[in-house]
Amino acid sequence: MTVLQNNNEAIVKRLTKQSFHTNKKKNRLMISLIASVVCVLTVFFLVTVGMIQSRKNLVTGSEQFTFRSIDETIADKLREIPDIAWVGEYTTVGTVKTDDTVLEISYRSEALYGGGNYRTRGDWKLEGKIPRRENEIAVMPSYLKHIGITPKIGGMAALDLGDGIMRNYRITGFLSTKADTGNHYVADVSKTTAQTLMKTNRFIVNADVGLKNADSYSMESAAQMANELAAEFSVPPINIGINSFYFYTMDKNWIKISTGLTWAAF
Repeated sequence: MTVLQNNNEAIVKRLTKQSFHTNKKKNRLMISLIASVVCVLTVFFLVTVGMIQSRKNLVTGSEQFTFRSIDETIADKLREIPDIAWVGEYTTVGTVKTDDTVLEISYRSEALYGGGNYRTRGDWKLEGKIPRRENEIAVMPSYLKHIGITPKIGGMAALDLGDGIMRNYRITGFLSTKADTGNHYVADVSKTTAQTLMKTNRFIVNADVGLKNADSYSMESAAQMANELAAEFSVPPINIGINSFYFYTMDKNWIKISTGLTWAAF
């Protein structure tokens, strides 16, 4: 009996020792697996948050709605409304086409330039100054190079901007974007230059409208305000544009859902 008891004790000790080492390896593996999952989850969450913030940065400062093809006098009246923070006018003046290039010429009011960026034109940037006077222009330097003119802010460029008349324009700034525009170029001119090129005194523009305390508006309440103003100033409903991308991006519920789905995926 004593010999058998001693043998059992030895076996139990050996099995216990083996079990301890086995569980230790399993525990290490489990801890490593949990750590990996937490790490991946954290990275995925941070990427999602970064994407949300990037979208918010893209629309911050942009318009809530637009009135298209209105008389500039209506834009002036919109600026007088207390709930409106800013009104930015823009219009396409024309295009100049050659065999291998297209130059798009536009007018944009100062409200559409914010900190060297266009409020409503993606990642476009302005280096230099806004064209304000007759025969001033901001243009892509790549266009000037393409037609054989050395790009220089403050310099002069002899250009025909579509009306068949070669004029000397002072270069006030350079326009640039990260996107590859190929042989499609962009230039902005002053209001007086735009009127000269368009041969009109009655200026028809598109008006981007930025609201005060824009974060407090839903898409529905902004649309209601736009419709009421349109009715007041006789703007046809078809000429109203609501910036749905802005409201979807800034929607707190959308942000919560996006973030929640990230966690739910794990």
